[in-house]
Amino acid sequence: MPGEEGPERAGPLARLINRSPFQILLLTPIVSLPLSAILLFVLAGELDAGALGLAEREYRSLIRGDPGTSVHFFYFDFWVVWLLLMLPGLLNLGPILWFFHRLAYVRVGAAVALLLGALRSFLVPMLAVAIGSAEVVSEPKLVLQIPLEESGLVLNPTGDLADVAKLRILTTAWTAGLVMWLVTFGLYHGFEPLMARLAPNLAPLRRRRAGEPRSWGGFFEGR
Repeated sequence: MPGEEGPERAGPLARLINRSPFQILLLTPIVSLPLSAILLFVLAGELDAGALGLAEREYRSLIRGDPGTSVHFFYFDFWVVWLLLMLPGLLNLGPILWFFHRLAYVRVGAAVALLLGALRSFLVPMLAVAIGSAEVVSEPKLVLQIPLEESGLVLNPTGDLADVAKLRILTTAWTAGLVMWLVTFGLYHGFEPLMARLAPNLAPLRRRRAGEPRSWGGFFEGR
């Protein structure tokens, strides 16, 4: 097309914006997952249960008269954990760049992708942790109580058991993130059919023409 820049002259930013914002969300875990692990293990210090007046251990049993299983509790500041899980997820807000495109079609896609990115960054991981692997204790301050039964303690018999509790937090958060990643993958492939059905009045993107590189005619190319 006249005025179009060939791929050999396209810079890094031009190559980026020729991609779908959903593609960015599919790639961010490459960086965000290891970064969240590093931040949590380095900066999420365990709180002193005794100083907080919280239980350190209890016995649970389903059979009357059975002494039960020993359960150890580990405590972490709720907001610190949320912040450490959220910071790497800021990469998921990258779709905001697509709001500057001239086509409303693309801006709708950017809005959907940004919503997914915000959920993945600010809500879903911590909500999964609070529901799936911890209890939220509000007194004397908001903390996460992570229970580890004896069967779980043998996962790391010679190391710091607080690290096992952190690993449980990460595993739960990453599992929830995987669910959101699959949702993103589905929307990446289903966005065009959905737009054709729900917003047929919006100008679609042109198709890649024969002989053009695969990155041309992508999400950022107008007719």
